[in-house]
Amino acid sequence: MSCRVVAPLAAVPDDPSLRFDLGRTLAHSRDFPEAADVLTAAMYENPSNARIPYTLGQVQLRLGDREAARRTLERFLQIAPSRFLTQVNEVKRQLAGMSQ
Repeated sequence: MSCRVVAPLAAVPDDPSLRFDLGRTLAHSRDFPEAADVLTAAMYENPSNARIPYTLGQVQLRLGDREAARRTLERFLQIAPSRFLTQVNEVKRQLAGMSQ
C-alpha cells in the first residue's frame, strides 16, 4: 500500500470501518488496484460486513479478475442481510452473466 493510503489508517488503527471507507473512496476515484488491496484487508478484519465483499467484488470486476470477483461475490451472497435485496439481485445477475 502506498503512503497516502497507510497514513489515514495509521491515524485511527482501531476503527474497523475506516479501511472499508478508504477502499470505497479509492474505488470511487477509480484507483481500482489500490482499492482492491485495501478492501481485501478490510474483509479479513471485518468478515461479517457484507458491504465489503460487495464493493470488493465490483472492484475485482473492474480489474477484469472474474474468478476473484466470483469468489468474493459468492461470499457476499452468503452473508448479505435481507436489507441488501437490491444488491443481492444485482450480484445474482452478475454471477449468472459470468457463467455464460
